[in-house]
Amino acid sequence: MRILVAGGTGFLGRALTTALTECGHGVTLVTRTPESVKNLPAVGWTDNDALRAAVEASDAVINLAGEGVAEKRWDSEFKKQLVESRVKPTATLAKLKPKILLQASAVGLYGDRRDEIITESSPPSPDFFGKLCSSWEAAAQAGPERVCFLRIGQVLGRGGGALESMLSPPMVPLSPWKLGLGGPLGSGKQWMPWIHLGDVVGLFLAALEDPRYTGAVNAVSPNPVTARAFADALGRALGKPALLPVPAFALRVLVGEFTEFLLASQRVVPERAAALGYAFKFPTVDLALADLLSAGPSTR
Repeated sequence: MRILVAGGTGFLGRALTTALTECGHGVTLVTRTPESVKNLPAVGWTDNDALRAAVEASDAVINLAGEGVAEKRWDSEFKKQLVESRVKPTATLAKLKPKILLQASAVGLYGDRRDEIITESSPPSPDFFGKLCSSWEAAAQAGPERVCFLRIGQVLGRGGGALESMLSPPMVPLSPWKLGLGGPLGSGKQWMPWIHLGDVVGLFLAALEDPRYTGAVNAVSPNPVTARAFADALGRALGKPALLPVPAFALRVLVGEFTEFLLASQRVVPERAAALGYAFKFPTVDLALADLLSAGPSTR
């Protein structure tokens, strides 16, 4: 198949692009700096004619574009960037009427639900991130013949994502885990909707090939854990204690409003993926961490 990938130079995009080319698909990237792409054809967001031609020539479009939520301290200007960097590119691609649009979204749509089990039918939260994700998904719906929203949880992988942020926290000069000072965020009682990078890629590949993947699909492990249980598992994998929780007030000093996102309890399960028969490569957090923290190459 001929696949157009927007946001293909980021953490998830690099892994997905590699997997697509290894499967024999032809990949073209959409990026703000197409001249910087060396090994694949690329078009720019502002080149309307080239972008339209690329969409028309593609069998499917995968859209991962969007500013990283942990890139900066949240303020009104950065929150505006989070919205615009997602909604505008998505609307641009959808209006060009791709045959298939696989659209990244996030479990942040659901908000803080404590111990409630969250499925794809759970309603969106009225908070900032819930409204952002709702607008993001709405922008994708007008135009494509088939659209699937993959609502992605906290991605564990090498070289980026949630695990990298835990081991080397932004704005912190030393890794607390390397010093034996690691622990859960906040109380540790909140549920953490995690997923191994290899399974995010696997779900995108499955959605690409299987026309039953339509609407919302939660891209999370079938076994969510609490932040305390995750910290204990990470401590075991590193051979380090996980005794010192990071208090909420300290998080607020470091990252501001983003703290509410980090401490939200989301017991999200992949009901649709399970019903469609997707077999997770890394269904438990211990398997995922063993793969990612081993000395050998990751299974991706």
